[in-house]
Amino acid sequence: CLVPLNDDKYPQLGLWVKEQRRHRSLMIRGKHSHMTQERVDILNSIGFCWDSHEASWWDKFKELQKYKEEFGHCMVPHQYSSNPQLHKWVYQQRRHLRLLKEGKMSHMNEKRARALEKLGFVYTSACQKNEKTDTLAKFNDQKDTKDENGQTKTR
Repeated sequence: CLVPLNDDKYPQLGLWVKEQRRHRSLMIRGKHSHMTQERVDILNSIGFCWDSHEASWWDKFKELQKYKEEFGHCMVPHQYSSNPQLHKWVYQQRRHLRLLKEGKMSHMNEKRARALEKLGFVYTSACQKNEKTDTLAKFNDQKDTKDENGQTKTR
């Protein structure tokens, strides 16, 4: 049950779902809550989604799996017309994988990282490598072309 907060057909349902998540969180932390274990069990029995962010991540992961099944790789192009948001998601996963590997704050966790790795996810895209190589080459070209006063010449 992944209900959007602002659903046109059922405008109050999204708010109710958000409130159930909040009260379960309070209950888990031992704070005053209207949530009971009986209610948790009932909601679990209908597939209630307690962590919408985690569910959304796995939905995008499934989209990446479908992309790989079709194209044989996980290198989603910038202008992928069938699913324009997938490239942005893939880019963010690379960023968060890098942060995780550097020991910095990241939305990536080990379970997600293993799933991406198992899928054949490439940590650095060829586009990113080419952009870095091109930038470095331009820098080196400029570094090598100085005038008689030591000023960098631009070509």
